[in-house]
Amino acid sequence: RPETTVQVGPHRLPVRARAAEGSERAELWGRLLEGWPEYARYEERTARPIPVVVLEPAGVPAAARR
Repeated sequence: RPETTVQVGPHRLPVRARAAEGSERAELWGRLLEGWPEYARYEERTARPIPVVVLEPAGVPAAARR
């Protein structure tokens, strides 16, 4: 079930989770490593791809989020 709620400060927001794939995942993974470079060592020690999850506002059409 990808629908959930996140809290940002005092605000609770409904979101939908999805796994990033392909070039989107590569871009987000690079950005993640800029903030947390230790994840590069974690990635080296595992044979599986580490999932990158994107949270999008629930109930908002994809075209409206761009």
